[in-house]
Amino acid sequence: MLETLRLLAALVATIPDLNRRVNRRLSNLALFTTRGWTNERPVYAIDDPALLEGLRAEVPVWDPGGEVSQFAALLAPLRITRLSAQATTVVEPESAERNADATELLASATSLLQDDLVRNEPHMAEALSIGWDRLREFQVRIDPDLRVPVAGLADRQPVDIDVTTKADVTRDVLFLRDPRLLRQVETGGRAIASLFATADRRHLAQGWLAACVAADEGRMAQQLELAAQQAADERAREKEMAERIAALGQEISDRQGGRARRRPMRTAGPAAGTTSGTTPPPTPQPKPRLLVDPSTLTVVTADGAPGERSGSGRPAERRGAGSSPLPPPNRNAAAPRSRTAAPGFTPHDKESVGLELARLVLGGDAEDLIDIRAQHGVGADAIDGLDRFFELKVHLGDEPDTIHLEASQIRRALSTPNFFLVVVSNVEGANARPKVRIIIDPVHQLTMSQSSSVSYTGVHSAEHSLVYELRPMSEKDSSP
Repeated sequence: MLETLRLLAALVATIPDLNRRVNRRLSNLALFTTRGWTNERPVYAIDDPALLEGLRAEVPVWDPGGEVSQFAALLAPLRITRLSAQATTVVEPESAERNADATELLASATSLLQDDLVRNEPHMAEALSIGWDRLREFQVRIDPDLRVPVAGLADRQPVDIDVTTKADVTRDVLFLRDPRLLRQVETGGRAIASLFATADRRHLAQGWLAACVAADEGRMAQQLELAAQQAADERAREKEMAERIAALGQEISDRQGGRARRRPMRTAGPAAGTTSGTTPPPTPQPKPRLLVDPSTLTVVTADGAPGERSGSGRPAERRGAGSSPLPPPNRNAAAPRSRTAAPGFTPHDKESVGLELARLVLGGDAEDLIDIRAQHGVGADAIDGLDRFFELKVHLGDEPDTIHLEASQIRRALSTPNFFLVVVSNVEGANARPKVRIIIDPVHQLTMSQSSSVSYTGVHSAEHSLVYELRPMSEKDSSP
């Protein structure tokens, strides 16, 4: 029977359009099912052994004697209804209990299976539909009364079928009736193989058994990745960063456009760098250096100018971040105070002006963007109401291409998805025209250079960034 079906499948595949007579003969052909031979329809087909065992008592399921996948070309001509195992969900999933040992075994065996496929069968390694890192994070939960509802049965309501295994990608859980089933080809192996977009799932299920045996023996796997997988991960990361920076740019644009009347901005200390009092100095002094006054500026590029792609830029590696936890920010703490007397302005004054310019661009005030510079070790200078962290780098002159990040700032950038590097430049001078660049995910966009401290280069070419130009309100309304 197997050889006959294989020959029939090959013949059908070579004929684009079967004539009416042949179609009629095939549609009524006798089939061997879980209920014996039958000429009647419907007859169902499913390539999941766990569901096959549960369905055999409910409906006639085609039993060709081998893998159903090799006869896919015959399903339509023979009028066989195919049931999808992926469309089923577990009944009462909350009743299943997590098994720590089986979960650990699944993670180890997944790494070993990936190692084997990448080395020897890369086309299968690429066929995993959910990604290897995600599969490694799956939980194994045990339910002795594991059931799934099966729909798509002719003239019947969905029925609950007893099953031994079920891989649920909506919950990232592998459900089993018994933890020992994880090591078996027809149960755990088949459930893992169902996550691959390939017809050769039998081979994958056997590979899973070998991976479980190797994991039990304590063998370690190297985390190998195919170039295609690396490229796909990079494209996904680029797309995610582009979407995030676009959303931030739209938010800023909406705020800038919706403010009919600009709120009064408070200046940071001696914003203009001058001292109170009119008594002239006893001897001639150099002209004091001034900082720009944020309250006199307006944002020119309300939509933000996108950053430019760098032809040689590569994402930086996650090095030098350390593992110590970061303290949580205190939103009610006071802002830092300047304790250094200076004839013009202090570093604190410069940073405060930079923060005011960031608030001006972001369309917020002190309540919207909270100053946390006085809280050492937090890894950022400000936080907003959406728990987004902003690290400011303020420069008196032109924007630099290299910035320095402290260890706590790198840890914050790596551990917090919504971390933004804000580079503020050209803040010196009463008539200065500052520039504010907001960079998303800086530790991956910029290139790390190793020295006694950690420096990141590529600020000018950070593609996923927004650049805002500011100018004095007194200037005529013209493009910069």
